[in-house]
Formats: sequence, structure tokens, C-alpha cells
Amino acid sequence: MATIPWVIDEVKLGVLRATVQLDSGDTSDGLNVCDYSDKTVHISGGTISVLGNNGIGTGQALHRVDAPSSTFTSVASELLATIVENPMVIVASAAAGTNVIVVIICSSHKD
Repeated sequence: MATIPWVIDEVKLGVLRATVQLDSGDTSDGLNVCDYSDKTVHISGGTISVLGNNGIGTGQALHRVDAPSSTFTSVASELLATIVENPMVIVASAAAGTNVIVVIICSSHKD
């Protein structure tokens, strides 16, 4: 069990790409994405939860645009979906799996 930092792979034209690779029991550190309004999550597999907060309290469930009653909590298969909420911080944690990859793409509508 470890806290794994996000790797910022690419930042250009208002787009941020952050990747974290987790094993069972690992949790990412907090990814501050408050400057980015649109957020898409791609999960490679395993059993992963992706939660958000606004800098206080514990992580809260994030909902999917394609299925608003569905969340990114205990996702057990590959998934690519956009987040409904716009949290300041995103954290991913792995309940099962090894070498599970979570990629978040964020874009900003700043001029």
C-alpha cells in the first residue's frame, strides 16, 4: 500500500494529461485540477475508485455524463467517461489489480 504521485505527461493548448499506475491497496496523491472544467477518466481495469473533493473532507463519488446515476466507485472493467462534477482535487484508489492505469484528461475553456 503506497501513495503514488500522478505523472503529468502533457500540457498544451489548455489540455492536461495525468496518469497514475496503481496496485491493489495503492492510492494516488491528490491531483489538483481546479483550473480545468472538463474532465475525462480512462481506467484500464482492476477495481478502481476515482473520487473528488474541493479541498476539504473525504473524497466523494463522481458521476458519469453517459450514465448520470453511475459513478467511478468500484469500477471493475475498462472505462472511458466524462465526469459530471467539477471537483478541485481528484484521487484514485485501487481495491484490486496490479499495474492498473488511470488517465485523466482535462481541458480548460480559458481564453
